[in-house]
Parts: sequence; structure tokens; C-alpha cells
Amino acid sequence: MGAERVAVMTEWAFSVCVAAVVGAAAEMFSPEGSTKRIFKLCVTVFFICCLFSPLLGIAADIIQNEDFADEFINGQADEWLSEENSLDKEYGQYVVDEFKRNIEDIVRDALKEIKINNAEVEVSVNIDADNCISITEVEVILSEDVRELGADVAFAIKKRIGTTPNIYFK
Repeated sequence: MGAERVAVMTEWAFSVCVAAVVGAAAEMFSPEGSTKRIFKLCVTVFFICCLFSPLLGIAADIIQNEDFADEFINGQADEWLSEENSLDKEYGQYVVDEFKRNIEDIVRDALKEIKINNAEVEVSVNIDADNCISITEVEVILSEDVRELGADVAFAIKKRIGTTPNIYFK
């Protein structure tokens, strides 16, 4: 099996190299203008097909492999689906965390514009049934010495993110 894989990889590498050389040469001799753009698109699609052709072969092998189908039917599917759900949850949490971090950065940028650099910012979000992320609450904790800027802070943040923050002073 190892020698077969090496042969397939060698064949694939050769076909990608040939596709690149042929595509570059064909592009040099292609006519100018809008025809050149169309020709370039065709060469790009051809190159991408050559690049991903091993994946198509692997997919076809999986579909034709009866052992794969038997494993899937005999319960292996549950294990794969649980792993997939776990990855979905991890990815979903990553997206939520990054969304919160981006909103916090936007709030901090809005505060920097009004010369406040030492605020604590906490953003709470909600994911609805359509998997849309929305901001539910923004808390900003400021020091007492900037209390007079409270209205400016609220305005600057609402202007940037569309949500009125809860402002606290310590």
C-alpha cells in the first residue's frame, strides 16, 4: 500500500507541475483584452482541478468501499457524529469568543477616542434559534475620576455598536 501511495503522490505532483507550466505558457500566448481574462479563468479552474484531483479519488474510494458503508451502518456513524458535534460546539464557542473580543476591542477604541484608556469592558452575547449572535449587554467599569464623562462614554459606545452600555464607576 505504501508504494502505491508514493506512486499516486508522484503522479499528482507531476500533473500539478505540468498544469502550472502549460497554464503559464498558454497564458503568455493568449489574446489581449477580455478574452485574456476568460482564458486566465479557465486556466485557473483547470489548475485547481489538477490540484484537488487526489481528493476526488479518495472520495470515490470511500464511497465505493463496502467496509466503510458497513462501519457507518453498524454504529460507527454515532461516534463520528458525536465527534462532529463536539467540533461544532468548539467552533461555535470560538466564534462567540472572537465576536465578544471584537466588540470589546471596538468599545475600547471608542473609549480611547474620548481619552479613556483604563476601562474594564465585559460583553455578553446571545445566540438565537437561527444561530445569529447578538449583543445582550455591555458593561463598562470606569474609575471615579472620569465620572463626568459618563454621558460621552455611553454616546460613543452606542454610536459604535448600537447598544447602550451599562456604566459603573469604582
